[in-house]
Amino acid sequence: MASENSHDAPWDPWASVTNLNYQAPADNDADIMDDGFGPVLSTRTQPRSASPQLSENEERPAGYQPLGEDDNQEKALLNGMGLVEKVRQQITATDGRVDERLVAQVRATRGWLSQQCGDFEATSRYEQLEYLEVFGILLDRISTLRKARRFLDHRRTQQGHKICALQKGLKSLREKLQLQRQQTVELQTENSELVRGGGQDRCRATELCQSLQELEEDYIGLEEARGELERKNWELRQDLKGLQQVNAGLTSRNSALEDQSRKYECNATVFRRDCDKLEKENARLGQKNADLEYQVSVLEEVISYTPPRRIDSTRP
Repeated sequence: MASENSHDAPWDPWASVTNLNYQAPADNDADIMDDGFGPVLSTRTQPRSASPQLSENEERPAGYQPLGEDDNQEKALLNGMGLVEKVRQQITATDGRVDERLVAQVRATRGWLSQQCGDFEATSRYEQLEYLEVFGILLDRISTLRKARRFLDHRRTQQGHKICALQKGLKSLREKLQLQRQQTVELQTENSELVRGGGQDRCRATELCQSLQELEEDYIGLEEARGELERKNWELRQDLKGLQQVNAGLTSRNSALEDQSRKYECNATVFRRDCDKLEKENARLGQKNADLEYQVSVLEEVISYTPPRRIDSTRP
């Protein structure tokens, strides 16, 4: 967790992208740990003149390219691309289990880019908004996976408890049934002895018959209870099949999001290549313009040149 003095330290979005051990300031912890996963904008801003630095030993995220000192927004965007790739790989590798620290980085970087969008050039603002949308889709995907997994785990736990309870109840019913059968055999033996004894103690025989009838009624009730337990077990199995279908749908949606992320990465590569071509063309035109200016200056000197007047020696 952040320290108590985190309110006095400036928030560094660069650290949130490159350092897995980084955690957002304390006033954002409640939102980050919340499972709502809505859009989060940091309440802190970084000074415009601050230039995030990366030490020599820190690992560069995927998509990182070194740029000039004044390209802080472009640096954050390129490293945000690497963060998108890192989250996508972790979702694929762990079937939805994403490190909470990595989620905090995605949300913090997304909030910082949202605040900086007003400073971007018109030519790059569309690209920035596309990556902000990717961050939002990733956060929604992580939230959906976690909620579905928690729901599945909760239902699986409930079903396990219910199955254990059903098994215990069925075992108890079988024990009671066996005991009642033994008692029935004993009662029938006693009844036979009474009959052979010439009808002595008919009251005792009547009581035994009544007890036997009660045992038979209890046995019927136990059979009905066992049928009800088997019906509930079937319903739980149907619920489990439905949850498995939901999980398959979430997996399909994850594949679609991966395809969209790859499309945005290709667009970013084409955009950077076009920028390089325009810079080279601009440099060539600047050189040509300097040559033309030099030629114009030479022509102006030639035009402004005035030859010396000749003196006519024949005139008095």
